[in-house]
Amino acid sequence: MAKAKRPSRKKKTSDNGGTTKRRGPVHERDLVSWIEHSNASVYRRDVLRTAHKARLMEYDQRAGTAQISPRGIEHVEEMLLPHAPP
Repeated sequence: MAKAKRPSRKKKTSDNGGTTKRRGPVHERDLVSWIEHSNASVYRRDVLRTAHKARLMEYDQRAGTAQISPRGIEHVEEMLLPHAPP
């Protein structure tokens, strides 16, 4: 008789397995964890919704996912690339 599998005790993560290698929407729970924000509701209000209104990212409140938009990519490149080491 085969042994029954034990349920995983790992914390649930989004479809991308908590990595940044895959493209696509990322669950807000992962974002909060990655940046170690102390308050998820404040992060949603002050960061995710604000960036969504500025069209820097697509934020799906129902699914709890966010994905950087082409405009957001352009904004990041303009802000960070001039400061990147050669």
